[in-house]
Amino acid sequence: HDALPISFTLTVTGNGTATVTVTPPGTQVGLAGSFGPRVRVRATDSQHLPLTFTAANLPPGVTISAGGLVSGTPTARGTFTVTVTATDTGGASGNATFTYRVL
Repeated sequence: HDALPISFTLTVTGNGTATVTVTPPGTQVGLAGSFGPRVRVRATDSQHLPLTFTAANLPPGVTISAGGLVSGTPTARGTFTVTVTATDTGGASGNATFTYRVL
């Protein structure tokens, strides 16, 4: 297997005192038309507040649950740079990016 590069960035914002840290799941690889990998994105909140997850630029057919589970059947080939954001109930948020390749 070829090694796939793993890259991510972390941004923390918010109007409270909490710090939200999102851990990217690393590069994910799926096959168009087949069920893709199921991966849970992990995050922590320094105030231990509940978190809700959203994502931008997931491959078509792939979604993220409010609890951070990425799953689905990708329908388009390509390389997608996905940004996952975790937001706590106090308004603080953090995000991380990961690569999702669809072959």
